[in-house]
Amino acid sequence: MGYDVVLFDYSEHMAVGIRCSEEYDYQDTGYAFIETTQPTIITYVPDEYIGGYRLGSYTIIHLTTGGKSLSVRLDYADAVELKTLESMGPGLDPYHYSRWQYITGKYDIRNRT
Repeated sequence: MGYDVVLFDYSEHMAVGIRCSEEYDYQDTGYAFIETTQPTIITYVPDEYIGGYRLGSYTIIHLTTGGKSLSVRLDYADAVELKTLESMGPGLDPYHYSRWQYITGKYDIRNRT
């Protein structure tokens, strides 16, 4: 499809990256983080994985060098809002709970673990 795609290679994990605007990229790499082991929003980086694993240093493996980049502006805004909502804990007020429902429904991630 012409996108510039990489793998983020961690010691015990891998994620996909796709070229995006620098304001939405992962750690100034030029690529949006895409988790592949659980349903998430593009650019959403889990704080911790099952078993307490946290992402650390990585190497980048280039898969394709297409000229296209992906627009992730809306995904990024939703990922930031979801992180904020999750940081508020399980007892959300009605407004914040409705926002959580909207975002998790939009990306079909309500039952993720």
